[in-house]
Formats: sequence, structure tokens, C-alpha cells
Amino acid sequence: QGWQAGIGEWRIEGGVLIGDELPEDNHASSLTHRFEATDLIITAEVQLGTAEQIAFACRDTVPPNLHLGRLYITQDKLWIQHMSGIAKTTKAERLVTKEVDLKPDEWYNVTIEIIGDQYRAMVGDEEIEATHSRFADSKAILALVNRGQGAKYRNVAIWHAKGKE
Repeated sequence: QGWQAGIGEWRIEGGVLIGDELPEDNHASSLTHRFEATDLIITAEVQLGTAEQIAFACRDTVPPNLHLGRLYITQDKLWIQHMSGIAKTTKAERLVTKEVDLKPDEWYNVTIEIIGDQYRAMVGDEEIEATHSRFADSKAILALVNRGQGAKYRNVAIWHAKGKE
């Protein structure tokens, strides 16, 4: 259990987790944590730095752990999308987008609540929410994902209630 670097380069400097996308990977960087839950609350602090985008992704319990949904954070937009498939079969449907003005060198508190079919996220003072039946499915993986280099994460915490065994 615990966190596992999947794609990209990850390091800790001064208590801060930094994710770098590597061009040769042709994929955003990804650091994953495995667990089993239905309802989920994730908290973290993020700083975009020089990265283009930061995302929090959830995948389901059905091997090979298909995509469920994702919160994206950029300097000028937040969005939540429903996702399905994995690897080359991945499909995404953007459910809601909100324009924002985030400063790349500021830390922002992030809280994500995925309760039943509701996905609610707060980034700093901004709030965004969406509904999709797939969000209610059991979750097995949380991934920290970023495009570009220099995305920063700290104080990442996950709270969950186990589903029925």
C-alpha cells in the first residue's frame, strides 16, 4: 500500500512533493495511492508553479482499474470530468467548467468530496460540483497527476468509508 510513482519524475524537497512530466513518457506524470472506498474526501494544498495543470484522478475497483472522474486545476479554469476506460480506451466527458484566476506561485487549499453520485471540489475560494452515476462506484486508486514540470503538493490526506465487503 502507500504511494507509488507511476509515470514522470517525483521528488520531495523541504516537505513538498514535486511532480515533473517527462516528455519521453508522452503522458502526464502520475503518482498513485491504492485503497478501497465508496465515498471519499481528499484534502491537499497545491501550487501550480511552472506546471500547466494539476489533476486529482480516481479509478475504480475493477481490474485494470478503469477511470472514474477527475478534477483539473489550471491558472484560468477548474473542471470536473467523468471518465471511463483506461490507457488507449480512455474517454472523458467534461461535466462542468469554471473560470478562475489562480496565481502559479500561491498555495491553494483543495478539498474534494465524492459522496454518492456527487463530486464537489473547492480550490481556494472557488467551488465547483457535478453529478454522474459513475461517481458512486467503488474507488481503488487516487492519482495525483500533472502536465508540465514543477507541480507542488503538500499535506495530502484521504478520508474514506469502506464499501460493503
